[in-house]
Order: sequence, then structure tokens, then C-alpha cells
Amino acid sequence: MKPIAIIGAGALGREVLVLIKQINEVKPVWDVIGFFDDHKPLGTKVHDSQVIGSLDSITKHTSELAVVIAIADITPKIKMFEKLHPCNVSFPTLIHPSVSISEYQNIQIGIGCIVTTATLLTCDIIIEDFVLINPGTNLGHDTKVGTFSSIMSACNISGGTQIGESCYLNIGVSTEKNVIIPDNTSVESGSILKTVRNS
Repeated sequence: MKPIAIIGAGALGREVLVLIKQINEVKPVWDVIGFFDDHKPLGTKVHDSQVIGSLDSITKHTSELAVVIAIADITPKIKMFEKLHPCNVSFPTLIHPSVSISEYQNIQIGIGCIVTTATLLTCDIIIEDFVLINPGTNLGHDTKVGTFSSIMSACNISGGTQIGESCYLNIGVSTEKNVIIPDNTSVESGSILKTVRNS
């Protein structure tokens, strides 16, 4: 199995650990070596794993290490990438085994993404790099999600919606079709975004 480390030992980090274990149940892929976190003491237990160092200690790895950035907030996620990018690391995409993706669906997913359980992807969808999609979210046809965006649980994104870079959609956001969400937008929980129609 390939060694992988989780960046961030908070709630999302614990969820990512579970996600990796669920991936391994279907096909053993990843060996979790532990968490890197600047805010938790070395050796802090996180389920059956632990914090093995700060971010600076990643630079001491001589061989390439796969890492997953388990941070939902946009600015810290980007800063983490900028800090890790010069290091000898790779950024795999993790997709829960319950998420069905077939070749004929024409779905493109970039590097460093986290796609969690009960996500429904229809067809002709582009998900750019470092996107987080939380449980129970539906993405309709011809949707695009920009780099570093985070979509929280139970969002319903209708066909043709264009989500810009570094957007944060809180729990239960819904869109009508063909909605455009500009870069750096934060959308409140339960919001319904309507299509702009010409009068």
C-alpha cells in the first residue's frame, strides 16, 4: 500500500481517516502514516492514528509522500497548499466507494479533491483541484466547481451551475439551473440561489 498523511487532525481530518479506511475495505490502497498538524501536540491520538509532526516536518521526507489537505475553510486550505507545494508531495483525490463514476458519465475530477459518501454526480461535470464535497450532495449535469471550493453537506446543485474558485457553500444550499456563483463567494446555509431571468 502507498503511504499517505492527513494534513489537519480536526473533525474533517477524522472523517478523511474514515474515508480512507472505507476505500481500503474495497481495495487496499493507502497506508495512513498519521497526521501533520501545527496546532496539536506530537503524539495526540486521533482514532487509531496519531499526530506525527508539524507541517515543517514534511520537508524532512526524502521520498515522495501522498498528502490530503483535510481543511474545509478556503483561506487556510489555500495557504496549506502553498506551503506544501514546494515539498516532495503528491495530492491524490479520494472518492468514497459509494460514489458511482463511470466513463460514459464524462466526469472530470482534479487533484487533491475529497468526494465523500452519498454524493451523486450525474453527467458532464468538471470538478477542479482541491475541491471538498461533503456527504449527501447532488451535482447536476454540466456543473463546474472551481479550484479550492468547499461544498458542505446536503447541497443540491442543479444542472448548468457554475461555481467559481474558492467558494464556500454551507449546509443545504440549493441552486436553480444555470446559476453562476462568482469566485470567492460564501453562501449561507439553506440558501436557494435562483437563476437570473431576462424580463
